[in-house]
Amino acid sequence: MSSPALDHIIAEAEQDPEGPLQRILPRSRPQRQRITLRFIVLLFALLCWKPWPLLATEFVRETFSGLYAGDTVPSAKWNNVGSSFTVQDSPPHRAFGTSSLFGRIEGANARISTVASIPTTGLTVISFTFREPTAPSGQALIFGLGKSNEINSVHAGLAFTLNNGVFATGSNTTGPSSTYPLDVPRKITVVFNRNASSINYEFQGLQTLASNQADVWISQTGSTAIPTKIGTYTSTANTAEVNQFVLRTFSAPPGNIVDFDNLSIRDTIAAPAPLLSSLYPQNWTPPQNPTHNFQTGAFLQDFSHAGYRAGNEDPPTITGPEWIVTNPPFNADPTGVTDSTLAIQSAINTAEAAGGGIVKLPAGTYRIRPQGTNNYALRIDAPNIVLRGDGPATTRLLNDLTEMRNKQVILIQGASQAAFTSNTTTATTLITTDLPGPTTQLPVANAALFSPGDWITVRADTTDAWITEHGINNWLGYGSSLGGFAYRRKVVAVDPVNHIVTIDIPTRYSLTTRDNARLLLAAHSGLNEIGLENFSIGMLERTGTGWAEEDYNSETNASWHTHSSFAITFQRTRDSWMTNVHSYRPEQNTTQTHILSNGVHLTDSCRITLADCHFQNAQYGGGGGNGYLYRISNASDNLLIRCRGTFSRHAFVFSQMRCSGNVFHRCIDSTTGRQVADGNAARQTTSGTGSDHHMHFSHSNLIDTCIADSSFFTAAYRPFGSPPLHEVTASHSVFWNTEGTGSSGGAVVRTEQSRMGYAIGTRGTRNTISRPTGGGSRMAPADWVEAAGQGDHLEPFSLYEDQLQRRIGPLYLTPLAQWRHTHFGQNFEKPDLAGSTADPDQDHRPNVIEFALNSHPLNSQSDPRTTIHPIEIEGVIHHSFTLPVRNGATFDEGSGNLVSNSIDGITYTIQSSIDLQNWTTIQVVEITPTPTNNFSPLDDGWSYRTFRTTLSPATTTRLFYRAMVTALPE
Repeated sequence: MSSPALDHIIAEAEQDPEGPLQRILPRSRPQRQRITLRFIVLLFALLCWKPWPLLATEFVRETFSGLYAGDTVPSAKWNNVGSSFTVQDSPPHRAFGTSSLFGRIEGANARISTVASIPTTGLTVISFTFREPTAPSGQALIFGLGKSNEINSVHAGLAFTLNNGVFATGSNTTGPSSTYPLDVPRKITVVFNRNASSINYEFQGLQTLASNQADVWISQTGSTAIPTKIGTYTSTANTAEVNQFVLRTFSAPPGNIVDFDNLSIRDTIAAPAPLLSSLYPQNWTPPQNPTHNFQTGAFLQDFSHAGYRAGNEDPPTITGPEWIVTNPPFNADPTGVTDSTLAIQSAINTAEAAGGGIVKLPAGTYRIRPQGTNNYALRIDAPNIVLRGDGPATTRLLNDLTEMRNKQVILIQGASQAAFTSNTTTATTLITTDLPGPTTQLPVANAALFSPGDWITVRADTTDAWITEHGINNWLGYGSSLGGFAYRRKVVAVDPVNHIVTIDIPTRYSLTTRDNARLLLAAHSGLNEIGLENFSIGMLERTGTGWAEEDYNSETNASWHTHSSFAITFQRTRDSWMTNVHSYRPEQNTTQTHILSNGVHLTDSCRITLADCHFQNAQYGGGGGNGYLYRISNASDNLLIRCRGTFSRHAFVFSQMRCSGNVFHRCIDSTTGRQVADGNAARQTTSGTGSDHHMHFSHSNLIDTCIADSSFFTAAYRPFGSPPLHEVTASHSVFWNTEGTGSSGGAVVRTEQSRMGYAIGTRGTRNTISRPTGGGSRMAPADWVEAAGQGDHLEPFSLYEDQLQRRIGPLYLTPLAQWRHTHFGQNFEKPDLAGSTADPDQDHRPNVIEFALNSHPLNSQSDPRTTIHPIEIEGVIHHSFTLPVRNGATFDEGSGNLVSNSIDGITYTIQSSIDLQNWTTIQVVEITPTPTNNFSPLDDGWSYRTFRTTLSPATTTRLFYRAMVTALPE
């Protein structure tokens, strides 16, 4: 039996097409995209694979980006189905790719030197290949260049000498002779030296070649130089694929190229000084009243309180009890033939009566519609209810009513006393001191009225004095309709002696005694613990004409019937969540319509998390509030993470004075200013566009690391709408590290806010920031702008993630996120450096593999600690495979596969093969207890596990192992 060896390691990633965005939040979230990374360990001879040494502790970037040692490039096949080409015996030679005949070696020890040096200017790849025109079998043999001690073929007797260059090589492989007329051992060689003006090289025959000669072919274009035997060939099947390297351009000056054991070429870039906002130094602490003043200062607030339970916890995974809507007595129809509204509502009512639980929607399409005079199809109005499907692609709610004016498909609705402006209360007291800045300490006339745990509302009126102070004269007389400021908060401490009430989340704007600032004990804190999970909503399109901006005002127009409809509304709700809920296009629709007008509405609600949702293709996007995919109006401290809005008037919208403390994090706005209408492109443009702060002084919100794809984010003066006009739309809101992509949209951020606004960091192909001036002096001073076009280097990359980590610390991070924070520090939120699929030390092990196998992500010399060693079992020597896994992993034997449980978001799969093709038929088993070999120590959290196959060593001539890691990125 030949000795097994570690031959090479490959890591590859696969993306679930139905999964959400691959932007990563370093905390656990349900229903995330799956990333599979294969760490393939091939064992063939008893050799030890050595990782590349690390040059230095600075950030290291590899200049040759491509595939190594047996990797394949689908686009680089040297023979595709149906392709044909001809190779002649004399010039011009034609080969697959751009190659040219350089020279010929004849006889043993013959030499060939350069006819002319190859200039390095513009050089990408040089590939050398050798072909013997004849061979004993009558077929030509192609040989790739390699070092003399690396040539395995008996015919490949060629050596290589390089002057002022650097040598890197691929691997010898053998093409399938059954599908191609050549037996093809080959080695691809890449030569590059940035410091030299040209590269000189020499070849030498080391032994008598079978035909006593070999042609030398080169390619300077990046294609692999592989000529063929003389003749014309047409491929009828895919054959072997070519290994290749492609040079990644870089801006480092000459002299930074380093040769790593003749294996790789890298350039070292000294880590630049961090690009910090002057408002967010490394020693930043949350701003406090009275040091910070909303009226006169510029500062960044603490936005980490957004989302479920004020950002302190992730939404839970509820396990039961469960009511399945297709089971008796509900009997909902999953085929979509008959109406299921009453059946599903009955299941909701039953769960509510029982005190809560899961209302399960198995895979299927459920036809629903508002019944009678109801303004909803389904309603949840009691706490602790989860409406859960099997996934947005398989569980679908079809709203088949097109008469949806002022209606919603799903309504989550709390008691009327839970409204932010409700005056129903058993206790109220005035704030006794002006509070110009953010604070959690509220001086009141009578603190004894409150107790820790109470829900309260902090309120202030929009008085004419306030309106005049802010220069919004068009609002005079409309203060009561504007409603004033209102912050729903929880009491955490009471000091009755000093008359101080301490609340959980800071206030978001100046509060004055002049404006009747006060505390009210909430009669009802809002409906809570509601979850919507893993389904999609589609709405039948409305047929007819009348899709213009104001057509919603006339009942004769189709848009009148779709006006102000919503897919989902959360009203008077707190501490709830919606994850992995999408819109979809019903197959009955002749246009691309998903929803009739609006997507999700949060109103009079707080501390709700929306994650991994995608709404798109609004049929109507006219005036009066239509075509908004995510609308946050009079709602506070909510978190939208990795949500996406596509093809609408507005994707993400903030509205009104009680809208504050909300966070849009890693969301994507794609293609706004659009509506589906009747499908006619001439009627698909809307007058409103972008994601905006829409009206009435929404304030202190954060748009963090979001993407505008052919769209933009804005907070600007808007003298539009019915009285009171939209006017001043925002104050003290922050655009942090916004990315602009796509061919349209102009400036990616447009900011003109009252008192102060902030646009810090932009990136992408559209990275300009504009500061409109339409509001005049009432909007002075000009908003704070920093780091335009420099977002890739901004630290922290995400303000929200950094503030969350500062406030709650690694205690609330998943093990993978804690590991990232340990190794990457303040850069742990940067996906290109610390993300699961990133490879900052360029050792071809992504970070999630480094985590799974307990190796170091910034040290390519760090051993992955995979070990191949013989082990005696009942007198028989087996070749076993040992690797680190996370503590707590257990393995269940499958058909060939040995699959672990999901542990810390990681699943391990151990497989074996004898031919590198079939990985599922050979049974792998775990050896217990793990042998006590002299393995290197592991960090806390990992332990070694050892595996073998059930094959007989006596009959096994070669053996390969593969370890795969499947991870749920956070």
